[in-house]
Amino acid sequence: MNFIPYFGLDGYTAHWASSIFCSLKRASSVLSYSLWQLTQYLALLNADRNVSVDSQ
Repeated sequence: MNFIPYFGLDGYTAHWASSIFCSLKRASSVLSYSLWQLTQYLALLNADRNVSVDSQ
C-alpha cells in the first residue's frame, strides 16, 4: 500500500507529478480567490449591519 510514487523513475512519473502539481496550483489559486471574495462579502455585510463578530 505505497501510494507515494518513486520520482525520477521514468518520464511518465515526472509528467504525472507535474500535471498533478499544476492542477493543485490551479485549484489552490481558485480557492484563495473564492476565500478573498467571501471575505470581501462578509466585510461588506458586517459594515452594513454594524455588528461585530465578537458580540456573538
